[in-house]
Amino acid sequence: MASDLPGKEKCYGVAKAGQNACANLSATHDCAGQAKVDNDKSEWMYVAKGTCKKLKGLSEVEAKKAAKKN
Repeated sequence: MASDLPGKEKCYGVAKAGQNACANLSATHDCAGQAKVDNDKSEWMYVAKGTCKKLKGLSEVEAKKAAKKN
């Protein structure tokens, strides 16, 4: 998956409350800093490329699959 920032990737499920990068998958908001809880799988933030899995985060595809299960 391509990133908007060189050397970065979107990582879902690792953002702390208020520290998400932009709109979430569930479309309950469309701005940065609006995550209500830590590690919500529908919230994302940019991390250094290759570190998302180390942080136990999800790719966008994985996060969408997780959202469908709920």
